[in-house]
Amino acid sequence: MDNKILYAIGGFVFLVIIISLAGMASYTGELPVTAKGYLAMEPTVHNMGPGDMIAIVLTIENDLADSNETLYYNFGFEPIRTDSGTPTKEFGEWVLVDNDYIELKNDEYAFKDAVVSVPDDAALGEHIFHIYACYASSPDELSECGRSSSNIWAGPLTLSIIVRD
Repeated sequence: MDNKILYAIGGFVFLVIIISLAGMASYTGELPVTAKGYLAMEPTVHNMGPGDMIAIVLTIENDLADSNETLYYNFGFEPIRTDSGTPTKEFGEWVLVDNDYIELKNDEYAFKDAVVSVPDDAALGEHIFHIYACYASSPDELSECGRSSSNIWAGPLTLSIIVRD
C-alpha cells in the first residue's frame, strides 16, 4: 500500500480518537483532567420564572479501578456569574442541598437531590453555578467542597438557571 494512503488513514484514525475523547468529556459532565471520577446531571439548563422551584438529581459513581476502598462524598454549589448584575452571594442562596455525605464502595453509584428555588424578586437573565463532588476516606475528613478543595472527585458541572417572565 502506498505510504501516502497509510499516512492519510493514520491521520483519520487519530482525528476520530481526538473527537471521541472531546465528546466523552462533555458527556461525563465536563470533568477536568484533575478530577478522579464520575459526576453527572441532566439537564444542565433550566428555564424558570421568579418564584419557581425545581429538584435536580446528581449521579455520582465510585469508579476507582482496582480498588476496594469505600469513599465518602459531599457536594458544593458555587455561584459563578450572572448576566443580570445580581451579586453572586445572593443567587448562591438559591440552591439547597443537604449536608449528608454519601458512602460508596467501588463500582457503586448513588443519587443526590438538590432544590433550586428562584426568589419572587429574582432578576431576569442567566445565572451560572458550578457543582463539585469531593471525597475522603472517612466522613470526618470531609470539609466544604468547592473549586479550591484539594480533594475534588469530579467537577465542575455547570448548572444554568435562566430566569424569564
